[in-house]
Amino acid sequence: MVQKPNRKPKYDAIKMRMDLTFDVPAELAEQIEGKYPMSLDTKTGLVMHIACAVNRIAGRGVSIENPHREEIVQKYHGVYRDLRKYVAPVERKFHMIFSDDEMANIISILMQIQE
Repeated sequence: MVQKPNRKPKYDAIKMRMDLTFDVPAELAEQIEGKYPMSLDTKTGLVMHIACAVNRIAGRGVSIENPHREEIVQKYHGVYRDLRKYVAPVERKFHMIFSDDEMANIISILMQIQE
């Protein structure tokens, strides 16, 4: 006798999207905050940005260009290296890559760089 699964396949797809939207960005921000303390406002902005970035990159492979990417990555190279370590598990889990532009955007939020 074949039993039907209790959940509909669509539910699993929605659950994955919820993970991308809420759990992953919040966990990533928590890890980053462990090394780089931040205000609640900064953390909220970081979580929102990461949530949008993950959905954008995982869904369409699109990153927002940062015109100051090279300057930011060079000036904050230590932060860049740390962030690369933090995002690596997310990249592996969701088969996506955070571009250097996206990393520069995250650094800009974290370091509160005004453009």
